[in-house]
Amino acid sequence: MRRPSPASLSDRQPIYSLQLPPDDEFGNEFTFEQLAERLIRDLRHQNPHGPYRLCGSSFGAALAYLVVFVSVLAYLLWFHLLTVSGATAASSYHFMMPPLGMLFGWLLLGEHVAPTDLVGIVPVALGIYLVTRPTNSQSKTTSA
Repeated sequence: MRRPSPASLSDRQPIYSLQLPPDDEFGNEFTFEQLAERLIRDLRHQNPHGPYRLCGSSFGAALAYLVVFVSVLAYLLWFHLLTVSGATAASSYHFMMPPLGMLFGWLLLGEHVAPTDLVGIVPVALGIYLVTRPTNSQSKTTSA
């Protein structure tokens, strides 16, 4: 069991990371009850008097945020893209998820971005450009 030590956490409400026991403790097969007993025993050994909270004190708020803001807004954005650009172009933007995940991981979480990761963005961007660019017939009709 590990306890993180960021400065933003107080000693009054510690957060612990529960780890699976080594394979030699239970063998290849163990029941959920055995695993739960082991994890509870480890937690009580580390903090015998509690309090214990599952997923923090605002699990419901985190779930509501995920449902409302992430899911609903993602669907609204998806249907807007379908209306504005069509199904082919809108579906090609799904390939932007890995580069955007890498970008936000770097910006918000300080994740390391390797040069090979940046090179991997090039074929993704090229593919999106090829799918969403206007065709020759479209550019001739708009200029005529």
